[in-house]
Amino acid sequence: MTPVELPAMRKGSWYGVLIEPLELDGNGLWTVTVRQGLGRAPRRRWFPDHTLALAHAADQADLHNLPLLNLTSGASE
Repeated sequence: MTPVELPAMRKGSWYGVLIEPLELDGNGLWTVTVRQGLGRAPRRRWFPDHTLALAHAADQADLHNLPLLNLTSGASE
């Protein structure tokens, strides 16, 4: 697949569902952040399993009609 170059974004200026790997206290976790629009605080959920995180991210993107930004590079840890 050809990589897509994303434009530079100011903090808080994007809307969508973001899934990314993060580390918490030495443990690898997956986080899903949902940003819906002005005046709405972003929501974040943490998952120990990549598949569960990806399923939740896809569900939220469909539910809120938002783009899904997957920053996991296809990892499946």
